[in-house]
Amino acid sequence: MVDAFPVSQRGTHLSVATVGKVPKLAFKFNTLRGSDYNLNEVKRRISQIPYEKVETTRLDLGLQKAADEMFATQSGMRTEASKVSNEMLHHLFFFQSVMLSKWPVPLNMM
Repeated sequence: MVDAFPVSQRGTHLSVATVGKVPKLAFKFNTLRGSDYNLNEVKRRISQIPYEKVETTRLDLGLQKAADEMFATQSGMRTEASKVSNEMLHHLFFFQSVMLSKWPVPLNMM
């Protein structure tokens, strides 16, 4: 999935929140800077996010975490960048919760 975006310092920035018992902002838009903000480094960092095996996830808390913290300038959200719609955000969290049942998933399959 990451391969579909033109990831770079001036291009697409990504952020990842995990949804378990307690949602966590695992990778912020500003985790990487400068020439480190490239597709290979983003994929490497995302692949290092640990999987938390839980019986149920709190998607509602994950979406709230994204709304409150992920899409904030302190987390690297660029005010001039396009915003992700709530519908797309919901689909991304749903996709993540489904895929986590098969984790670890190779990044080239996402």
